[in-house]
Amino acid sequence: TEMLCQSALDEAGVSVNEIQHVLFAGGSTRVPVVVESAKKLFQQEPVSTANVDEVVAMGAALYAIYKGDQTDLNAAQKNSVEKMQIQERTGKYFGTLAIAALSQEMENIVIIPKGEKIPCQVEKSLYTVHEDQESVRCEVTESGALEKVPDFVKIIWEGDLPLPSGRPA
Repeated sequence: TEMLCQSALDEAGVSVNEIQHVLFAGGSTRVPVVVESAKKLFQQEPVSTANVDEVVAMGAALYAIYKGDQTDLNAAQKNSVEKMQIQERTGKYFGTLAIAALSQEMENIVIIPKGEKIPCQVEKSLYTVHEDQESVRCEVTESGALEKVPDFVKIIWEGDLPLPSGRPA
């Protein structure tokens, strides 16, 4: 709990002293060691609702209204939805495995960084290994941390992609 909270603080660029309130949501916040860890890190009593699962469900319902069909909403509901500000961002790093130019070792190349607003469009140039290469093996990866070592990433798709003929190495 402490490591995840510290990581979130680091990503947000804020310190513990800048946090006014710690809000709990989700079933794991019922676990006493989670509560104690949060108290220790943030030096304050976390704010919790009577039903921490209901908070998660309400958030999911609000998101569904925001993303879904709003034609059956009344005027007050539509007004509330219009006031919502939701930014969808990647929760992980996405990349591909490739041979590094300098070391000639297989490496995870991050293409879409964690926290990137979605939908997004990113281009990155990679090169073939030899002339007239007809296809390239593509392995799309995801990871929670900025990771170059292939052993520490999850491959979420793999396949062979055809290449146009006559390509240089």
